[in-house]
Order: sequence, then C-alpha cells, then structure tokens
Amino acid sequence: MLSLQRTPCYGACPVYLVEVLGDGTLRFKGERHVKVTEPVEVRLDQATLQKLFARVESSPFAGWPHFTKESSSDAPTVVLTFKGHTVRHYRGDLDAPEELTRLEDDVDTILGTGRWTKGEGTETK
Repeated sequence: MLSLQRTPCYGACPVYLVEVLGDGTLRFKGERHVKVTEPVEVRLDQATLQKLFARVESSPFAGWPHFTKESSSDAPTVVLTFKGHTVRHYRGDLDAPEELTRLEDDVDTILGTGRWTKGEGTETK
C-alpha cells in the first residue's frame, strides 16, 4: 500500500525500507547507518493510518514524475510508493519540488521511523 526507501549516499545517510500494508502492518528493515538493523514488524493504529493516507492524498504526489537529475552529487535517493504510484527522488535534483521532500519527511514522522533510525521516541506519532 505504501513504502518508503532511503538509499545510500557517500556519507552516513540512513539506509532502510519501511512498508505499510493495508491491514496496518508496518515493516521496517534497516541496512546501514541506522540504530536497528534486524527486521521490525508492528501494527499501526487506525488514527495513524488515516493521518498517513490523508497526508499523502492531500499532496500532489499522484501527479509527480521521477526526479533523478544529479544537480549535485553525493545525495541519497528516496523511493516513495503509494497505491501503485512510485516517485524516485534523488535528493540532489534541484528541480524536485520542496513539497516532495516535506512529504517524505512527514511520512517518516507519522510512522515514527526515528525510533529505529536514530533511537528517537518509542511510540508511533
């Protein structure tokens, strides 16, 4: 239903994949530069799912193409998929809308991935 993947950069960028299934199951798999590297599976509550879906659906996400131009180097790529539409966003592409970066970061905030990437908090926001 929704997935967000952050890929490597030439520095210490967190590398992970988080997936949310239709039944509210969240799966996190950290690879590098994260606090947790073993697979995690939790169940999201209905309020969190509604907040997540409302945030994505209220954005222009469904109409965005890929933003993969390497305007600057050494940046990670974020791959966001929602309801079958995928946007690849190279964070060094200066043509990408700022709203896309905010959306990607908001997805992480709503899902509370900071608890596995940075050790922040213990509850889903």
